[in-house]
Amino acid sequence: FEMQARQSPKATALVWGGGTLNYAELDQWADYLARSLVDSGADRNQIVAVAMERSPEMVAALLAVNKSGAAFLPLDPDAPLARLACILRDSEAVALMIQPEIQGRFTGLHAATLVVDPEPKFGTPLLEQSPAQPEDLAYVLFTSGSTGRPKGVMLEHAALSRRLAWISKTYDVVPADRSGQCTQITFDPALIELFLPLINGASVALPPPGRLSPNSLGPFAQKHGVTIMALVPSTVRGLLDSLTDQSGLMLRVACCGGEVLPAELANRFIETTGARLFNVYGPTETAIFTTAWACSPQPSNATLPVGRALDESRIYILDD
Repeated sequence: FEMQARQSPKATALVWGGGTLNYAELDQWADYLARSLVDSGADRNQIVAVAMERSPEMVAALLAVNKSGAAFLPLDPDAPLARLACILRDSEAVALMIQPEIQGRFTGLHAATLVVDPEPKFGTPLLEQSPAQPEDLAYVLFTSGSTGRPKGVMLEHAALSRRLAWISKTYDVVPADRSGQCTQITFDPALIELFLPLINGASVALPPPGRLSPNSLGPFAQKHGVTIMALVPSTVRGLLDSLTDQSGLMLRVACCGGEVLPAELANRFIETTGARLFNVYGPTETAIFTTAWACSPQPSNATLPVGRALDESRIYILDD
């Protein structure tokens, strides 16, 4: 991302209903926030929690955490406070980043709370910081766990880097591309939507904050010229149902995971959009997904494969 900011500082990085932000602005904003995080104790293999709604400042915050050397822990700001307190305690997060509008609700939740103003503030690079190493933590995601108790899954920079490299190559990502950031950041497909464009000089389109109706996805993708999406079967259906026509739809590639993808739905997606669709599989522990299959038209009652292992990954078939 920093390399792209140096090479194309004026290129658009973020677009949303209220404006745009270029690479230089986003990079400098993240630098400004990173300095505050370092003052709060952020460093390599430390964890910083981010409880923020979808917004430009959310993107700047996630980048800032990694710039500080730390790993980001995305939290749902609407989750019960008791659950959030449990996660903050278990993760030993050194800081918590929030937005002004939820400051009152989060009072006392963490001693080092950084309120991120939606107005960008610009800083200078953190030259004194040691850059994170491949084996260092990049992010932590808390899942429900098999017992129902939240379980923190820790992923390293090397794993995230390998996954984004495979997707970049397979999707043929170029600066003209634009992702739609439609997944909650507590789920790892959001990392495709956020970071895949930003490491390739492309841009991210941000819908309004809050839960998105699947039936809003078609008009959103058309309005912002979205070319890349990360979907689940329900959002694939919502996207297709909300397209009154294909005018303005620039979508060219998407992945679908999380649940079984019905063949009839994959067929409909390919026929309606003309875009490539990958059926993907993999638990959170394996960095977003581990296998992928490029969908092709199949009988409507077919069971779709989940594909082969991605670069530098292996899968093990344990039983029937």
